[in-house]
Amino acid sequence: MDIFKELLNKANEQLEQVRKTVANDSSFNYITDRFCIDAAVNYILRNVDTSRKQKYLDSEEVQDTLKAFHLDSEKFWHLCLFLKDLVEGYADGIDAVSPRDEISQLVALLKKVESDWDEIYNLKSNAMLSLKVGKKTVKIENPLTLNIIKFALYMFLQTDNKMLDNSSFNMAKIHKAPIYNIVLFNVLLKGFLKDKVADKTIYASNGNKISKDKSLLISRMIFILGISDDESFFDDYKEDGSKSNYLKNYIKKYKSLKKPTYNSRYFFEGVNEVKFTTP
Repeated sequence: MDIFKELLNKANEQLEQVRKTVANDSSFNYITDRFCIDAAVNYILRNVDTSRKQKYLDSEEVQDTLKAFHLDSEKFWHLCLFLKDLVEGYADGIDAVSPRDEISQLVALLKKVESDWDEIYNLKSNAMLSLKVGKKTVKIENPLTLNIIKFALYMFLQTDNKMLDNSSFNMAKIHKAPIYNIVLFNVLLKGFLKDKVADKTIYASNGNKISKDKSLLISRMIFILGISDDESFFDDYKEDGSKSNYLKNYIKKYKSLKKPTYNSRYFFEGVNEVKFTTP
């Protein structure tokens, strides 16, 4: 019992230390407001990797940009750590599809079935339900049949059927590609930086050499945090000094990216609250 108390006290001390760091911090308010997650608690529970912090602190480019936006370096670091952990929960996780989810989606779609008579009095529908087993396919187009299926499935959903919610019957889809880390991190951090305005007296004090480019700041954090080890995310300039927009062009290659719906680390379906789109 004494060992348990010692561990508990140590965890509480760590938690209090983190809470002091994030107290009255708009970065963590952003996390709480958007995801209803206590970032301080998760910082401890998730044992977030902080091994790249020195690399972050040593980056004059990033630190100067943070100063230009009056962003606290320590708090911004914690925010980015959390967002990285969050997006990895989507990218490394799976899409867990339950029977209830699939039936509910089908019922919702069947509610949109419309029908009409054509010129020779044949009943026509704007929908078709197709089932393929092996090489054989059954197609159902009769609106009456579709409505019978809809009604039967709807009534089935109303029953107290625990099988529908039993995770043992969920189907797991394949893991997502690493691009999700980059795209979703970009979306979430961009949302936080959206209303931030750079202080001209700071970024212009060094001959405008201090970057006030929010996209470049995000791109550099992607490299610093190890979301990608491609140095092009950090050194975003061509030999002639012009900006290459590496992050934007990288994301453009994945216009057909499907929205993630499940987070394996935080166990919620909150990504639809975020506009998961490419720029």
